[in-house]
Amino acid sequence: MGQKSSKRREEVVSEIEKRMVAAVVARHKDPNRKVPPSFDAVALKFPVINKAFCEVREVFNKFDVDKSKTIDLEEMKSCFKDLHFQIPEGEVQAYFKESDMDGSGKIDFREFVVIIALSYLLAPPRRDNALSPQLQKAVESIVDAFMFCDKDGSGYVSKDEITNSFAETCGNLRRPSGGVRSVVGPRWLEMDWDANGTVSFKEFLFAFADWVGADEED
Repeated sequence: MGQKSSKRREEVVSEIEKRMVAAVVARHKDPNRKVPPSFDAVALKFPVINKAFCEVREVFNKFDVDKSKTIDLEEMKSCFKDLHFQIPEGEVQAYFKESDMDGSGKIDFREFVVIIALSYLLAPPRRDNALSPQLQKAVESIVDAFMFCDKDGSGYVSKDEITNSFAETCGNLRRPSGGVRSVVGPRWLEMDWDANGTVSFKEFLFAFADWVGADEED
């Protein structure tokens, strides 16, 4: 993984993140998997993905029993059971902690999107699961978007990879006014949540949920 992985090796990488990276890398190696040709192709799916996230909102509201707009660990355990995710009870807290991006001890809606996607990737629900095909396709579409940016198939995205991905679509990387770089700057800050110079799938997903308007209740 080169320079990107060396930065991660200096950190304590959780078991969930290791499995998350392995899942993305495995998809890169799948010969039947087709990466989107451009970010435009990804953007065309935004309305469909947002519609699927409305379904996630309904699930979130169902388990936000106290209407606090957050879900605690006990509520999350009930949610996993209801959705039939094959996650051992002893691992639920690890998933919860991994998705608690701000360390508040509570899961808000965008963090809930992250935990549902990670659970789908790492512990696929049984056939009798409560996730619709539309939602499963939405998660896979976001994985495709991440893979489009993850040029070297390492399971992490660098700022150069993001810049090049946007440039392939916009074709104006070298414009004096800043072009793609002026767009990438604020987007990168939204994605690199822990400011370590690389973006994991969960960080990408957290930003992506905001881009498609998933956090808007209406």
